Amino acid sequence: WSSDVCSSDLLRFGLRRLRLAGNLAGCHRHLGRGFGAAPQGAMRGAASMEQGARAKAGRAALKHLVVGCFAALIVLGLAWELWLAPLRPGAWLLALKVVPLMLALPGLHAGRVRTFQWWSMIVMIYLAEGLVRATSDQGASVPLACLEAVLAGGAFLGILAYVRAIRARA
Repeated sequence: WSSDVCSSDLLRFGLRRLRLAGNLAGCHRHLGRGFGAAPQGAMRGAASMEQGARAKAGRAALKHLVVGCFAALIVLGLAWELWLAPLRPGAWLLALKVVPLMLALPGLHAGRVRTFQWWSMIVMIYLAEGLVRATSDQGASVPLACLEAVLAGGAFLGILAYVRAIRARA
């Protein structure tokens, strides 16, 4: 073998499994890399591992965003209906609207896609409540309703992005 043997020559002769690092490293005119550079397959493998780690970190961040929005909605709902600006004095039954959010937290924290899919529809109820109460209530309820709408909207967008990232992986 001469030093100018390169991968296109090897493939043409059907020698795909030939591993002569010294002969292939001098093949910079076809592969675009210099002598002694790492093989392209190794670079592709490292890049895909790095990309996979980045995608996993992105999915974890989206999951934490959704769980954080749900936890904030729970705290906001309890504080709003019990202390900050209840609809009527003694109307604590409206605070029960956070019970479904509490029931969803374990499934969301575990990353169950089915839970995320269901809550992509149900969280819109909290968004609608926030928007309706922001436009119809008066006083201290208005900023609380706006905050509820923002948290529910953030949860909805986070759910959509998380499910899309999971579906792209499969």
